[in-house]
Amino acid sequence: MQLLETHRGLWILATSKPSNLDPAFTRRIRFIVAFEPPGQAERERIWASAFPAGVPTDDLDVRLLAQLNISGALSLRLNLSGLVGGSL
Repeated sequence: MQLLETHRGLWILATSKPSNLDPAFTRRIRFIVAFEPPGQAERERIWASAFPAGVPTDDLDVRLLAQLNISGALSLRLNLSGLVGGSL
């Protein structure tokens, strides 16, 4: 906590569970910006652009993938591990 109070620069913090933060910690944060989870259309665009050029994606159903209720971090891990292409 002392580091937060004495640091003169910019801090960028992120959490998917803000309710778990201690009030003593959040009192020291000047600005808190809440981001809503992406909707169906946004998730479709995210999945459609998740794979680099040259990666075969013809068999991927981005509408089906966008229906998954998973975090962006898990989406990325599935993408990088190849599980998406192999199982959906």
